[in-house]
Amino acid sequence: MNLSISTYPQLFLDNPTRSVPRGIVAPGPSFYLPIEVNARVGPLRLDGEVGYNFGNRNLPQSWGRGLLVGHEFSDSTEAYLELYDEQDANRIHTVQGVGNFETGGPKQRETTLGIGGRQALNKAKTRNLLLMFGRSFQTVTVNSSQPSWIAYVGVQVLLGPKE
Repeated sequence: MNLSISTYPQLFLDNPTRSVPRGIVAPGPSFYLPIEVNARVGPLRLDGEVGYNFGNRNLPQSWGRGLLVGHEFSDSTEAYLELYDEQDANRIHTVQGVGNFETGGPKQRETTLGIGGRQALNKAKTRNLLLMFGRSFQTVTVNSSQPSWIAYVGVQVLLGPKE
């Protein structure tokens, strides 16, 4: 069994477009500090994460936690199943927020289940296609209690020396 522990702090800032007033992104700044534990057990790869999002006056503080189980089918193809849960850290007082990020009332929580993978785009595996598709099956928010579909497509570019 291989075991590793890591962190990758993230700082989110407002962008100069009108995305915040339209409710597309949360008003910044905020800081996310996750701790991740990764292990290989036989043919499976397991990954657990717990993180804390230090919000601001327009965005509540929250906990994020997730579990990922995957398999590498070849040296360049991987598939994963992910369960992720995010919940407000404390009860928040009513304050004016922006768009989908208005605050007040009960804690907000969202739990999602997704399937995804990674496919190498070159022999050196320094460029990878990342895909994920899923659905939130428990959504409790101030604005809506309806589950929603989520998806992303991305390209990962790895820099630095090879191992």
